[in-house]
Amino acid sequence: MTGTEGPFVQETDSFKLAINERDLKEKQIQADDMSNAELGGSEKKSAGATDGGGVPGARQAAKSTNADIVGGAKAHVGRRVFHVVFNALLPVCFYFWFPFKEGDWSLNRVVGLIGIAYIVLEAVRVWRGILVWGQRDYERKQVSALAWTLIAQILVYFIAPPRHNCDVLPCSSEDRAWLGLPIVWTLALVDPLLGEMRRLQLPLWGSCLAGVLTAAAVWLAGILWLDTTWWLILFCPLIAVAAEYPSLKVIDDNACILLTQLTFVMLVAPWIYEPLNH
Repeated sequence: MTGTEGPFVQETDSFKLAINERDLKEKQIQADDMSNAELGGSEKKSAGATDGGGVPGARQAAKSTNADIVGGAKAHVGRRVFHVVFNALLPVCFYFWFPFKEGDWSLNRVVGLIGIAYIVLEAVRVWRGILVWGQRDYERKQVSALAWTLIAQILVYFIAPPRHNCDVLPCSSEDRAWLGLPIVWTLALVDPLLGEMRRLQLPLWGSCLAGVLTAAAVWLAGILWLDTTWWLILFCPLIAVAAEYPSLKVIDDNACILLTQLTFVMLVAPWIYEPLNH
C-alpha cells in the first residue's frame, strides 16, 4: 500500500460503515412499525371483544383490570366488599336503627349535613388530585364513585316517600323503607355482579339476565318483607340493569342505578299512593 492509498482506503471503510449503520436503522424502523401494527391490531381485537361480549357499564376499559386501582388486586377485592357492605347497611341504619325524630337535629338534617360535608371533602380531593386506597386512576380528577353513591343515596332517602302520609297516620320503619331500601339494595348487589362479569368478558345477554334476576330477588324481598307494591318488580330490575349500560363521563353508574329507579317510582307515585290517601 502506497502513501496515497491510505486516506482513500480509510474513506472507503468509513463510507461502508455509514451505509451499514443506515441499513441497520432502516431495519430497526421497519421492525418497530411492524410491532406497532401488531399491537394496534391486538388492541382493536381486544376492544371488539369487550364491546361485543362485555357487561354494560361506565368506563368498561378502565374497570377490566386491577392496574389502575390504588392497591392492586387486594384493593379491588376490598372495593367490592366495601360496596356491598356499605350499600347494604346504610339504608338499614337510616330506616331502622337511627331514631327518626323531628326537631332541630332530626335524622334528615344530620344526613343532609353529612352529605354537604362529604361534597366539600370530595371537592378538595379532586382539586388536589388525591387518590386513596381502592380508588381508580380516573377518579383522580373527577368525582369518585363513592361520592356519587353517597349523594345519590341521600337523595333516595329524602325523596322516596313513605307508604302513606306520616302526618296523618303513624309511620313504622317498614313504611319508610318500603321503596328506598329495595332501590339501594339493588345497587348493592347488581353493580358488583355486573362488574365482575365484565372482567370475565361473559356474554352480554347472560350478564344482563343475571343482573335482572338478582335485582328481581331484591324487589321480591321488599314485597315479602316490606309489603312493597308488587308490580314494581316488573320494571325496576330492568331499569337498574339498563342504567348500567351507558358509558357516561359526567355521572357514575352507581348514581344512575339509584336515580333511574327513584325517578320511575316517583313517576308512578299517583298509582301507588292515591288509593292509600283516600
